[in-house]
Amino acid sequence: MFKSTRQHPIVIFTGIFKELKSFVGPILIALLLSRGDGFLSFDMFFFLFLGGMLILSLVWGFLKWFFFIYDYEDGVLHTKSGIIIKKHRYIKKERVQTINLKAGPILRILQLVSLQIETAGGFAEPELNIAAVSISKAKRLKELLKSNHEKEVNEGKKEVTEERKEEAKPVSNHRHVLSFKTLIVAGLTSGGVGIIFSIIGIVFSQVIVFIPDEMWEMFFEQFMITVDQFMASSIVGAIAFLVFVILITSWILSAARMIISYAFFTIERGGDDIQITRGLLEKKQLTLKLHRIQAVTIIEGIIRQPFGFATLQVEVAGGASQDESYTTIIHPLIKVSQIQHFLDEMIPEYKYTQADIKPLPKRSLKRYMIRGVAPFLLLLPIFYFVPFAWIGSIIFLPIGYLAYRRYKDGGSYVKDDMLQIRFRKIARVTALVTKSHMQNLALSTNFLQKRSRVTTLSTTVLSAPACMIFSVKDVCETAAKDVFAWYSRSTL
Repeated sequence: MFKSTRQHPIVIFTGIFKELKSFVGPILIALLLSRGDGFLSFDMFFFLFLGGMLILSLVWGFLKWFFFIYDYEDGVLHTKSGIIIKKHRYIKKERVQTINLKAGPILRILQLVSLQIETAGGFAEPELNIAAVSISKAKRLKELLKSNHEKEVNEGKKEVTEERKEEAKPVSNHRHVLSFKTLIVAGLTSGGVGIIFSIIGIVFSQVIVFIPDEMWEMFFEQFMITVDQFMASSIVGAIAFLVFVILITSWILSAARMIISYAFFTIERGGDDIQITRGLLEKKQLTLKLHRIQAVTIIEGIIRQPFGFATLQVEVAGGASQDESYTTIIHPLIKVSQIQHFLDEMIPEYKYTQADIKPLPKRSLKRYMIRGVAPFLLLLPIFYFVPFAWIGSIIFLPIGYLAYRRYKDGGSYVKDDMLQIRFRKIARVTALVTKSHMQNLALSTNFLQKRSRVTTLSTTVLSAPACMIFSVKDVCETAAKDVFAWYSRSTL
């Protein structure tokens, strides 16, 4: 039993910042309208408007906190919420799939956590989010929802037998902690430079219109002086130098983002649960049930693969958290040679091998090269008519090499109850799927593939918010039919 209680009052104040996000537009309008002298001068109008927004947010946050009550009794978690429209939610513990704990800097100072409860029916967001609760209450509620039998409570006193205590002990226990050195390497090789580079470009394109012309002139004058110190003054050199600076900045920000997100990364197996804890500024604790894991993916980035490193992910059925409930990283950086040992301890159902994967036939190479290079052939007229644009034809070298690597890395392998599919987009991905978790297996062949006696092999696993499809193109027809025959056989 868990008596009716409210969240910690800190949610009243933390909710103000969330509410103010919706007032960004009105605040900007207030800034534009607050011109002139008199009573509605800039300072008076703006601060009156901002003060009104803060008071409204504070009142709204207090009402939301006051009317949100939760309790647990007879295996059911019950919540009551709503200011105008009352909402009652009942969650049976049998429906609970994942219980996550998160704590940002403010919550950690106050010894509080955010408790997120996910069920198989949730997709866009957690089924229930208790924003601020004490660590002891969160752990107590987590144990109640995870227990296999309801604990007896008599007038607030717990009576737990020795047999129940033995049942609570984990069947097995394995623990891995990511070292700081490994975390630094993971950050520097994370491959998130492109994402950060794009974000910088988007922000720059939105902010550029608000920068005065005088500031632009001063910036370019100083920038050209800096460029002159490294290379001959030219517009091409200036642009190249600017791109180089942005790339280095993106690389540093990408590494910092990885380090902050995965600091103190710890993964622990206890019984049928896997618990992952990570985060420097915001501490996150994720609990996965083994039966929810549908597939294991091994991702070898273009920077990590030459050094023998990879990232391990699992595809999870059900859940609702948008960041990491259905595609969860269970190891940010691991040596490929240590993957099987790690799986034996954490997810022994999955087996990984590299040597036995059946490669693609030689006749598939031409198809991969054509698919990789053909879209860029449209640039040939530009290279011909635009002066010095032919220098850009160097792009065909990396594009051609990537197409070749996609051909070399493709393949499949089946053994016992396990299908292994390997393919490459940018990073090389190896998917491990058991027959019992495969929703289907498909062989699709177009008329061009039929002439080359190749086909596309794909399988689907249950995930959230949608199914995950793993496929490799231009597999030998004979090898694909062998996989199909393996899948068609009864598992009995």
